[in-house]
Amino acid sequence: MASITRCLLLVTNIALWLMGACLLAAGVTALVRPDLVQWLLNDDSGRSREEICAFYIGSGSCLLLTATVGLWGACRYLYGVLSLYLVLLCSCTAAHVVYLALQLNSCIRERVCTKGFDVESRRHWSILVQSLALFVLLVTLTLSILVCCKAKTRRGYLAVPL
Repeated sequence: MASITRCLLLVTNIALWLMGACLLAAGVTALVRPDLVQWLLNDDSGRSREEICAFYIGSGSCLLLTATVGLWGACRYLYGVLSLYLVLLCSCTAAHVVYLALQLNSCIRERVCTKGFDVESRRHWSILVQSLALFVLLVTLTLSILVCCKAKTRRGYLAVPL
């Protein structure tokens, strides 16, 4: 069970690392080339270019840092590194939940998201992708708690091994 959990955690961390790299690359590209913002990052929300770029750069960097620490800790069962990883992952997940809730709230107030999924709406696609990223974050958080408990049992802190 523990090796399956550890393997799944490695896979989800690699997925988070790739998402973070894509977000960071998109944010930096849009910051360097302002003409690409409308095509690359615009979700029809009316936010400024700087705000959109800052969100992509910030969330991409956070995901890269979190996934790198998670990969390092999960590969070696280092309890201290995994504890730091859990703190980073919890804060990243909480920030993502708050951001998604604020975006859904503004979307509902503007009556944009009250109807079915519109394939042509970039805002609907943005919310869908963010929801999928949040799902991956929650799965990774669950798996990391299991692996962290396993690392703790290896050090003798828990009486019942997982």
